[in-house]
Amino acid sequence: MMAKDKNADLRFEYNRKISQVERNYDDLQSYKRKIEDLFDNLENVTRREYQSLSEIDESLIKEGSKRAQWEAQENQSMTNYIRNQLNQNQEDLRQEFSKANFDLEEKRTQLQKERDNLSWD
Repeated sequence: MMAKDKNADLRFEYNRKISQVERNYDDLQSYKRKIEDLFDNLENVTRREYQSLSEIDESLIKEGSKRAQWEAQENQSMTNYIRNQLNQNQEDLRQEFSKANFDLEEKRTQLQKERDNLSWD
């Protein structure tokens, strides 16, 4: 009769935890892609809207509107501000995702190490 491995249940539990960490990692990657897509869409909308405003301002400026010149400068400043904010937010998120990825990898590695250190009794 073969003796039951005393650590089989623990090994099973470690494998379950490792799988959960890997699912969390996959979920994080999925969220990251979705957020990147949202930022891309927001950048495209901002670009299109600025282009529309620029065309209107340009038309008004050609008609001699001084106010349109001022508004064109304001629109350019606001667009630059929005782009800078988007870029900063994207960079902040990249750093947060990178840290979260690192933390998940560390957790997975630690769980694997603990599981692998269990004796096979």
